[in-house]
Amino acid sequence: MKSTLFFISLLFLLFSHDCCNSQTFSLDLNQALKIGEEFDESANYMFGNISSIQVSSREEIYVVDRSSNSIKVYKPNGEYINQIGMRGRGPGEFSEITHFSIDHNDNLIVLDRHQSRVSIFSPDSQLIGTFPIDLDEMVDLQFIYPAIKTDDYLIGFRSLIESDDTGNLLHEFDKNFSPKNVSHLNVFHYLFDRSKTFEQRISTSMYYSTLMGDNVIAITPSVYTGVILYYHMTDQSVEIAGSLDSDFYTLYNWEDRTALLDDKTTGFATKSGFGNNFIYKRKGANFGLVANDKFLLQFITYFEGQSLRTHLNIYSIKGELLTSSSLVESPVQWTRNNKYSAAKPMYLDDKNRLYVANSYYDNSYPAVVIYETNLDELLY
Repeated sequence: MKSTLFFISLLFLLFSHDCCNSQTFSLDLNQALKIGEEFDESANYMFGNISSIQVSSREEIYVVDRSSNSIKVYKPNGEYINQIGMRGRGPGEFSEITHFSIDHNDNLIVLDRHQSRVSIFSPDSQLIGTFPIDLDEMVDLQFIYPAIKTDDYLIGFRSLIESDDTGNLLHEFDKNFSPKNVSHLNVFHYLFDRSKTFEQRISTSMYYSTLMGDNVIAITPSVYTGVILYYHMTDQSVEIAGSLDSDFYTLYNWEDRTALLDDKTTGFATKSGFGNNFIYKRKGANFGLVANDKFLLQFITYFEGQSLRTHLNIYSIKGELLTSSSLVESPVQWTRNNKYSAAKPMYLDDKNRLYVANSYYDNSYPAVVIYETNLDELLY
């Protein structure tokens, strides 16, 4: 009897500890730096559409402005340094900056899917080379990362659904960006059911990705499924953070789509093509995934009737859920006019500072805002 009581008490203590951790932690965001101006004659501090932010080992801040298809570079204190590229098709110019990453030498690796090529720039913003990628379906290219301990690159894309579709999301390319016919991370093993036509279709949707330390790429689809995949570059192994939600979407009759979309209930989306049309309601959507060598932050929007509810899951580098909390009281206005595109988390540096692209800073203009956080509290 005593042992039974002890076991029950132990379970209660463990549950209470986990529950309290999840309930009591709230992410503090204290503004440390803002880059962006509403009016600037030089345009060095003006943005149109901030789509990505990265920070080099020298703490220089790289900001992609999709409106001008350029990358602006700033010192750690926010002072403008220079601009890389512009809209165009010449060397060092971009049709679309799809994704970019920074390698261990602080070289900038820029993926341009509309031009089927990768451009590499030195730390001082000089063009090293432009490399075409020999692929038929460039429209699905999503992200690029330099492989660890080799000269290879990992590029994320899914082919359009065909009878021989493998479901692999990561594909290896050599230093000249020729495909090596080595692929990894089959999404049908972890996220979607290949036997369901609809899930086959959404398996080609957008994915969020981020680098955790030097070795791990974390990936999750834009539709919230409950799962984040940790891909280890050193041994090509995959770990799962979270658990797959069995009802992460609900299918509706395609013929009712007009009425469903007009009733202002959030979460509805459509998917069409290949003779099938689908309308479905998502349980939630991911709107940000950032990490450093200690934490992974997953930002989620849940759809509840005609309202959006923003939420945050924080995982350890090992995939352990450290805390889960609401962002409703956050000082950052993540949503605007009941849409989840007002502000997006873009980067988490090694000092646990969160870099946010705010499209309506001070209810007005786009800006990069850097926040000090209290994430270190989760380490104790």
